[in-house]
Amino acid sequence: MLYLSRNFDAVALGSPEKISIIQKKIPTFVNVPQYINRTITTSSMKLKYIFTILGVMLLGLTACGKKDTPKTASNNPFAGTQWEYIQSSAEEQGEREVLTDEIHFLDETHFVYQHSYKVVKKDGSIKESSKSDKIEATYTYTGLVATSSFTVVDKETGKQQKTKLILTMDEAKQKLTGVASSEGEEDQTITFTRKK
Repeated sequence: MLYLSRNFDAVALGSPEKISIIQKKIPTFVNVPQYINRTITTSSMKLKYIFTILGVMLLGLTACGKKDTPKTASNNPFAGTQWEYIQSSAEEQGEREVLTDEIHFLDETHFVYQHSYKVVKKDGSIKESSKSDKIEATYTYTGLVATSSFTVVDKETGKQQKTKLILTMDEAKQKLTGVASSEGEEDQTITFTRKK
């Protein structure tokens, strides 16, 4: 065991009997094991805090894995992209109509389509606006061509129409030409520009 005197000279002692004899003869010795216990406790607590913080940081860094990010494959040019088509009519009586079609490819197999309509006054304020319900559908792709088939319900007549949509992306991946074919109607062609 090790004891320190008041002037901090170290004294090595061999047996417990010698310790008690020296303590009786020189009462000014300080018992070091208690000091060491306090130091060890403080040091071990510091280490526990450091390792806890490091553990939390490690968990935080590893918590966001590939499964947490949206699925986008490098070979699918459509996944994660957004496209829009805006058509504006000429002004009549200080107002113009604006039609907007948007397509958002959510992942490898799903996309969302939405159509909106608004009437804009000459001062830029909106007189009237409406949005259709979002249509979510699946698609398949080959190269730069995506194909989808879905059913749309006409709100006015309540009639269901099956629609086939073929979307072709240009080589620069900035334009998307869509051809929609519905039963009993002419094909409609719309060219979308890339939004995101």
